Amino acid sequence: MTSPPATIVLTGFMGTGKSTVGRIVAERLGVPFVDTDAEIEREHGRIADIFAELGEARFRQLEREMVDELVARNERLVIATGGGMLVDPANAAKLAATGSIYTLTAEPDEIVRRVEAAGAAERPLLDGPDASGRVRQLLADRAEVYAQFPQIATGGRRPEAIADEIIAVASGPAKAERARPRRRPQAAAVVAVATLVLVVVVVAILL
Repeated sequence: MTSPPATIVLTGFMGTGKSTVGRIVAERLGVPFVDTDAEIEREHGRIADIFAELGEARFRQLEREMVDELVARNERLVIATGGGMLVDPANAAKLAATGSIYTLTAEPDEIVRRVEAAGAAERPLLDGPDASGRVRQLLADRAEVYAQFPQIATGGRRPEAIADEIIAVASGPAKAERARPRRRPQAAAVVAVATLVLVVVVVAILL
């Protein structure tokens, strides 16, 4: 029998629902939730401003520091990472050592719709006239990184259903098997009796 890992880490491109789903997973497991982008903004200001004033390199350094802080907590967590955090192999290795990592996925067009609905101005990597083209390029650039981890599709699905899938996968096959609906004892008995009667009838006909 296996148990949910000490920490569940959600990665994937922006707009795939990491924060929304992560909160639900954390609530259902009764553990703290950490959104790394939100934590960086809380400590250092808006990510868009960090990119504009200090550059992407500084933001990536802040991500590395955030990973070290989370690992040092030595606590069971649900973590929603920034979309590019695990492009750094050191970040990926450190977080993988704390539990399991899952990649949330969505089609490029759906990602663009979600990001635009949430406010594309807060996404400095999509700054420019061709957000769709930029999304596709970044997805291609990160495809190998995202493919390292189990894929969880989010397109057209409710966040609660996605959270349930993550918990089931993280819990292992033994718990997933126990969670499946089972035939009630009364129903099983009826089937057994009916089968026995059928066998008796067939034998009587043959004789």
